Amino acid sequence: MKRILYLTVAMAFLWACSGGDSSTENDAGTEDTGSDVQEITGSDTDDSTGSDSSDGSESDVTAACEAASDCVDDNSCTEPSCEAGECVFTSLEDGTWCAEGQICQSGECLPECGDGTCIEGEDTTTCAEDCGSSCGDGTCNGDEDSITCADDCGTTCGDGVCNGDEDTTTCADDCGSTCGDGEVTGLEACDDGNTEGDDYCSDDCMTVTGSCGDGALQANEACEDGNTNDGDYCSPDCTEVTGSCGDGVLQDNEGCDDENSNWGDGCTPLCGIENFEAGSVIITEFMADPSVVPDAFGEWLELYNTTDEDIIINGWSISDTAGAGSQHLISAEGLVVVPADEFVVLAKSCTDNGGLAPVYCYETGTGSPDFVLNNDDDAIVLTWLGNTIDSVNYGPPTWTIPSGTSMQLSNTVDCMNHLANESAACWCPATEIYNDPDMGTPAAANTVCE
Repeated sequence: MKRILYLTVAMAFLWACSGGDSSTENDAGTEDTGSDVQEITGSDTDDSTGSDSSDGSESDVTAACEAASDCVDDNSCTEPSCEAGECVFTSLEDGTWCAEGQICQSGECLPECGDGTCIEGEDTTTCAEDCGSSCGDGTCNGDEDSITCADDCGTTCGDGVCNGDEDTTTCADDCGSTCGDGEVTGLEACDDGNTEGDDYCSDDCMTVTGSCGDGALQANEACEDGNTNDGDYCSPDCTEVTGSCGDGVLQDNEGCDDENSNWGDGCTPLCGIENFEAGSVIITEFMADPSVVPDAFGEWLELYNTTDEDIIINGWSISDTAGAGSQHLISAEGLVVVPADEFVVLAKSCTDNGGLAPVYCYETGTGSPDFVLNNDDDAIVLTWLGNTIDSVNYGPPTWTIPSGTSMQLSNTVDCMNHLANESAACWCPATEIYNDPDMGTPAAANTVCE
């Protein structure tokens, strides 16, 4: 700007000294001045434009102008304008075509990315199309994807390739699964942390084979009570035994716990409450005086279960008119069962008894008082916990007991109950032979009395 001012002052001074001959000298001066201004302007414009246009910012050039046409710049990526008498060059928007096959990029006219040539300024990050891609440069471009370059493009579970940070746990679809690692992945149906086959999961993790509470004790269980409840014998996860029937501690799954495993005391060995009503078992037949074998071997009595459930009579007692002195406690290593709606025989002896098949034998010398049936006058009393379940009293004048013949309760609805069997009218001698010539129907339905 200073050069322009100096030049203008000098020209004015020369013009004044020449006497004001403007027609010739002024034309020459003007031409010289115009030439010098254009040269200076062009020089200044080149310097300033080259400096500012490279970064895409506007360039204020100290060149005088009256119109944009006075502003000359050899950068095709800038647009000149005349503002307040000065040339201003503004960078064109990136992507503007500036020459054949070239576009403006940050104020410079450069080859377009994608022309197949990797030139200066282009690299694998800015122009993978020309320069190719470089896996690991931090940019997912070109032909890179999650399979070919997980480092740049990341991983995609389900693309069929186990790469990057994928493993059998995070992406079983690509990396497969590992049976026994405790993680249910891929095609696994279960995974319990091992490859044993005798627990909840098969050895190949493809089949669920059990669970706590299913009632089947597995190798990985300490207990199995058929549920996952707390407050019973087994913890909810089946890993700890927390109690047992007979330990004296009443659990949620117990009706009672009397610290033993006896039957007939009101609490079963399974800790269920026992409750028997009068008439649930009745006396239906007895042999007081057998003729084929001695009384000490051939006496017997028959019981009938009137209910629709089996009844265990361990712990019950039978006695005669001698009362407590003859009370025999039914005790055996096994269970003495009277099946529902069936007849059973209790015999004086298990051997030499005339062909009987008793469910229990109240033999002499078994550690309990003797129970003996008198031939003509006696009683049979069946009790549980001191409660009379049934009783029969026989003797003259209403009863006559023949030798070698049992007395049977008439097989009728009116007589087959614990109240009617107290009446002699419901009883009569048996008419069928069981141990010739002795007669009776042991463990079988009676006949109807005439």
